[in-house]
Amino acid sequence: MMRASLALVLALGACSATSLAATKFPEQKAKLEQQLKAQFVPTTVNPDGTFGTPGTVLVLRKPDLGAVPGNAAAYYTNSLKDGRLTHPALANIVFKRDVIRTFPVGSRFYVMNLGVKDDAVVVLLFSCTAYGGMPYKADVQFPFPKGYLADVTLSQIQAAIGEVFSVDWPAPPPSAQIVQQFREQYPLTRVGTNGVVVQAGTVLVVHEDGLKAIPASYQEYLASSFTKGAGIKMNGAQQIGGVGPDVYLQEAGFFQVGEKAYLTKVEVKPTEIVFSVQSCGACNPAAIDPTPFRASLAFQFVKGYLTTADFKEVQETIGRVFAIDNSATGQPASTAAAPQPTQPAPTPVPAAQPQQTEPPTITIGQTKDQVIAALGQPDRAAKVGKKEICFYKDMKITFVDGKVSNIQ
Repeated sequence: MMRASLALVLALGACSATSLAATKFPEQKAKLEQQLKAQFVPTTVNPDGTFGTPGTVLVLRKPDLGAVPGNAAAYYTNSLKDGRLTHPALANIVFKRDVIRTFPVGSRFYVMNLGVKDDAVVVLLFSCTAYGGMPYKADVQFPFPKGYLADVTLSQIQAAIGEVFSVDWPAPPPSAQIVQQFREQYPLTRVGTNGVVVQAGTVLVVHEDGLKAIPASYQEYLASSFTKGAGIKMNGAQQIGGVGPDVYLQEAGFFQVGEKAYLTKVEVKPTEIVFSVQSCGACNPAAIDPTPFRASLAFQFVKGYLTTADFKEVQETIGRVFAIDNSATGQPASTAAAPQPTQPAPTPVPAAQPQQTEPPTITIGQTKDQVIAALGQPDRAAKVGKKEICFYKDMKITFVDGKVSNIQ
């Protein structure tokens, strides 16, 4: 029998089944499904329902793909018909209009599974982006008349999927040289889960506003990203410490320009370099910071850039936000040799010693006005929930409800 092209098969979607019923071809169905999963690798799911190993990512090429929140009881169904995506009313009757999100061209989706039915190939998807803390899910059906399964080839199914999606192929890995240079240039600080410094490493100085952080007590890092021209943006809603943003953002604060932080982790990925940092106050490992804050920042690059990038160029991008604090290395300042005098130097007249004054004393329970009267205005201040932290040259003072609660 003549092989039917998939384009013709799709056009004949309403035709009646032939004598070659698909149910008679279980082996062909299983083989085609296996081939599709080898080509479009499904994303794995952990026992707790979170994503495991990411699979193939598809980029939407046609508009009007509908999807529903990932916790919905079923996938929202889309079907390729006459070259466009349609939404069968009967298949989607259980969904209210206000829960359906329409995705535009360029949206990215994880392949979750693929199936071969009697009359269609079905691709199950989850959005790569979460909305309100929730990814959205949809299925797309590529129909063919019942009975034509024996005449449909893998390449024809691929062509049909290619009408709706392009494959976002993984970026090549970064060069080994870049990875090694980061290891050498940025020694890491080792910290315990509670933020206590175990071994001091690189100290960074923050150069740009907008990096939000959360207390180390959450034992996680609040994630943001940085792109040239777009600045720092906090990632979409994150589940941190088992709670949502409505909880942890109440305690979040911003790193201020000029503030210092320990570098605790560097991840060099195919399209981004992620710095994880923890506030360090006076950056003295011997002085425990009672309220350290943590954040991670992903410096994002175009696909393939880090494969051949020059390390100095990458450093320049990172330097827009973080600079290495060279004063933290403990290197002595260079000194020039003093010239030899040709004549005996005159005996210096001792200068009058300034009268010694007692340094101001700050105690727990003092008000902010009393502290300012004693020390003057702080170099900078930050509000974190009910706390207000004032930074002086050699001191950090924390206020709760307007009174001193901690002195460092």
